[in-house]
Amino acid sequence: QWQTNNTTGGDRHSIIVQPGAGFIFETWKALRKTTNWQAANGAIFNLNSNALRPDGYTSGDAAGFPMFPALVRYDECQRGVVEHACRLVVVKSRSEHIYPATHDAGSVAATETDYPAMGQRLRLKASFVIPANWTREEKALVTALKKYGAMVSDNSSSFFSISITPDDRWGNAFADIANAQIAITNFEVIQSNGPDAVPRSPGA
Repeated sequence: QWQTNNTTGGDRHSIIVQPGAGFIFETWKALRKTTNWQAANGAIFNLNSNALRPDGYTSGDAAGFPMFPALVRYDECQRGVVEHACRLVVVKSRSEHIYPATHDAGSVAATETDYPAMGQRLRLKASFVIPANWTREEKALVTALKKYGAMVSDNSSSFFSISITPDDRWGNAFADIANAQIAITNFEVIQSNGPDAVPRSPGA
């Protein structure tokens, strides 16, 4: 309904998951016209394969990644464990992409290495102290950011942030994190390996 009644604003991503068939369909600038849907661009991801999109290809995300696997979901935070890297959007990125990203949409030159590239992995520093009074959801997210980190996936108009699924159950689950304003300086850059570098985890 929202997509039908609102024609402006935001990236208007759509995500369709078919676990039985093993596919994810993701789009950018989705819009419903009468009974049909249209989008500016998108991608199909085969969950039965670890193959990347061809170099230079974008997706619903600027980095060419699938969005769905990196979104933080309510059920995993309620369980107290987020077991994957997260989706990170930044205000400015440089015109370069790092494996496993396949595309970039940088607003500054590739030589400006103070800005992250698409695919850049950042990890919350081990020295970051998680307050004891934070919610279960916040602790689950921050613990994942310390272990798995986050990968730069797209640009934002005003702030860097971790992406979560739309879910009414969130409520004010992340109010403490928002008020604490975890800064980019609380993260460290992780050196990325290429597709042929070692060590590699089984099945990666």
